[in-house]
Amino acid sequence: MFDEVLAEVEEQCREERVPMLGPDKAKLLASCVEKAKPSLIIECGTAIGYSGLWILRVLKS
Repeated sequence: MFDEVLAEVEEQCREERVPMLGPDKAKLLASCVEKAKPSLIIECGTAIGYSGLWILRVLKS
């Protein structure tokens, strides 16, 4: 499910020229979150929540 949503968001960002983190940086972010295992995450300054989806993906697993 997350993969489909991420693909749709990425496509929409490309079409509308919305800046986003991109999959490579998002994977790094998700890896950092996974390793740190924080009890609280605050994600600020997103255009559409792309990085938040990657963070959620790690937290849900």
